[in-house]
Amino acid sequence: FRSQDVEPTVCCGQIICGKCQRAHSRTQAAAGEKDEKCAMCRQPAAQNPGEWSAYFAVRADRGEAHAMYSLAHVYRHGLVDSTKTIVPDPERAAAYLLRASESGYAAAQVELGATMCGLIGRCACGHEPPPIPFDL
Repeated sequence: FRSQDVEPTVCCGQIICGKCQRAHSRTQAAAGEKDEKCAMCRQPAAQNPGEWSAYFAVRADRGEAHAMYSLAHVYRHGLVDSTKTIVPDPERAAAYLLRASESGYAAAQVELGATMCGLIGRCACGHEPPPIPFDL
């Protein structure tokens, strides 16, 4: 697999390849199902960023590193959609990034180290977030 073809699902965190996800979507469409469900856990798919952040919060509380890393980005940039508003919270972002790093999540380790060393002023997704207060 190429890395861009494999990603964790939002709801349950299971790994699924892009080809399998597309096949699952086609099967659901052929069956006439209107609401897309996760191919792994059959939960309804998140419809907006507010629902995604809620799924990630549950998974982060269970100790899943990818969810912690995703929440670090949510709190670093903030989130505004029709259902939820999260103001940027650099301290909370730092806490999630540190927890994801300590869990062994490589992307979080790289971003944490580069940010702490002042090598990058922005995160890996390319946005210019508020500075993270690293006096840990």
